[in-house]
Amino acid sequence: AEDGIRDVERSRGLGDVYKRQLTHPVITLILTIGKERAEKQLLIGKKKKDDRYYAKDVTRPPVFTVDNNFVKGLNKTLFDLRDKKIVHFNREETHSLTITYKDKPTFACQKDTAGDWYIQSPKKVKAKSWKISSIITKIEDLKAKKFIGKVSSKFHRYGLKSPRLEVFLKDKDGKKIVDIVFGKKAGKDQVYVMNRIINWVYRVDNSIIKDLTPDIKDFAAEEKAKTKAK
Repeated sequence: AEDGIRDVERSRGLGDVYKRQLTHPVITLILTIGKERAEKQLLIGKKKKDDRYYAKDVTRPPVFTVDNNFVKGLNKTLFDLRDKKIVHFNREETHSLTITYKDKPTFACQKDTAGDWYIQSPKKVKAKSWKISSIITKIEDLKAKKFIGKVSSKFHRYGLKSPRLEVFLKDKDGKKIVDIVFGKKAGKDQVYVMNRIINWVYRVDNSIIKDLTPDIKDFAAEEKAKTKAK
């Protein structure tokens, strides 16, 4: 056996196996390969008693079996296959981060020429760079739990006309590379979010709100005590 694939015993008669198990396949996998767009078809038939499935490449005579886990991996919904990331950006280009809130002061920070992060608001102080990096990672990894679609009006429906918070990432030239806003809660543990660069609305895990509401005391770097020269 190689990679979960086994030949069916020849003594069983490949013709009979094909007729009984693959005439009406449970899955047909169609692949398009190469510049010539050559088409390959893999037929997945019925399940055997040993928890494996009959299979056949339609261009070749052998019938073989494939592992149950291989077949499970093919049972994908359209949602499973969609790109669920809310934003796409090069984090190395991030020069500033700004988060505005409905009911509290803006949190803003920016890199200096040495690449160190400094908080600009609500007060100016050097930041723990790894803490800022963790927020950027949370933004980068934000994934949709549900796709709402492209929205150009009726923002109040999602609480986006007066958002709970807004998040901006900009490059060194001041160009926005991320512009997302969060609206009202959706269900028990989700919240509406809109990528304003492409005007798409999604539902995401509500825990992101807490992740994007930092305590400045935790994010401010400790000042080194000044020692008097003897």
